[in-house]
Amino acid sequence: MKTIVLFTSNTGFTKQYANWLANDLSCPWIDLSKTKWVDLDEYDMIAFGSWLMAGKIKKGKQLKSLLKQYQEKNWIVFCVGRTPLDQIDFKSLIHQNFEEDLPSSVSFFYLPGGFDIDRQPAFYKWLLTRFKKMLSKKENKTKEELQIEEMLSCSIDLSDPKYLSPILMQIKEEILPVKF
Repeated sequence: MKTIVLFTSNTGFTKQYANWLANDLSCPWIDLSKTKWVDLDEYDMIAFGSWLMAGKIKKGKQLKSLLKQYQEKNWIVFCVGRTPLDQIDFKSLIHQNFEEDLPSSVSFFYLPGGFDIDRQPAFYKWLLTRFKKMLSKKENKTKEELQIEEMLSCSIDLSDPKYLSPILMQIKEEILPVKF
């Protein structure tokens, strides 16, 4: 099965997973900004990796467009975020990002990534730093605000190639798709 890995990354965690996946599959991996020069018709399977911000898939509109355009392909969609794997609600995540159920050709995965304010692009770094400062001054914080403040206070890297095992097993055994 001829496979390609497409990805978009903000701070490098999704790019790292795309690299690991492409190396394991011996296939090309391409940044989404360069897909104009790639003929996706020649691939049987397309893996799409993106990062999450507030539970939303970045480049989600582009993903939906590609899914519609190449609906006959087998798809692996993986999202990378700071939340540990055991704390993810897959159904809510899918519902928040797709108006209806996932197309039957799509298998969806979540991979724990990380957070590092220093790896953020300048605008996000500025925005997050201001938000962190504002939260630190607030009294009577809610549980959610305390969690956000804690998250912003330290870097964390949960990424590990072991999290690709279910994806690799599914691709290599050609068992598609996985539904939740």
